[in-house]
Amino acid sequence: MPRTRVPQPPVVPQQRDPEHHAFWPGFVVVVVAVLLLFVGALNLTVVPTEDDESARETQLVKAFARGGLQFREARVRLDPATLADPGRAASAMDQAARIADLPLRERYRVNPNATDPCPT
Repeated sequence: MPRTRVPQPPVVPQQRDPEHHAFWPGFVVVVVAVLLLFVGALNLTVVPTEDDESARETQLVKAFARGGLQFREARVRLDPATLADPGRAASAMDQAARIADLPLRERYRVNPNATDPCPT
């Protein structure tokens, strides 16, 4: 059974939708995505580096993987010479107390140049 063609209306180019594609909305979306990617990669943390600057997230991750996270312990290491001088012993104990009073986040330092593998 042959199919018969359905007659189509005549094409009038002036009445057709021109289907313009705008350049700017896509360009704006790409620029915003690149900015978010850039800002996200440079996001600063509160953890300081050895230079007392705020570490970026990428530095923090690399330091964690390479053994570059350093924790300041609040131990008092008194050698016999320090014990002989009460002033030095008191200042060492005061320094240990100041370190112990710091929040844990401030007791960590990031060494971005560490190259040792993670101990785990």
